Amino acid sequence: MFRTLLIATFVACTAFIPASAKAQQICGDRTKIIAHLDSDYKEGRSGIGLAASGTVIELFTAVSGTWTMLMTQPNGRTCVMGSGEGWEQTQRPKPVAGEIS
Repeated sequence: MFRTLLIATFVACTAFIPASAKAQQICGDRTKIIAHLDSDYKEGRSGIGLAASGTVIELFTAVSGTWTMLMTQPNGRTCVMGSGEGWEQTQRPKPVAGEIS
């Protein structure tokens, strides 16, 4: 369920980005990007997921409401997939009867 929510959030965020902005993707060293998110935006990792391709998706959020989504490919390349303001943390969905939580 969380995976579905994360994918839906990603799709919704990227659907409104103009084509020219998509071409200007920010990529770099993961350690440096995370340090920048911490020092400049006070963002810490709120969630992490693994795609079937081996790509790691991470969501960084701050109490102030800023957020950043990172994608790290199996080759180590890390890119900012989206960022914004107004993030609101919600409760994690409860497991459906019969699911393992």
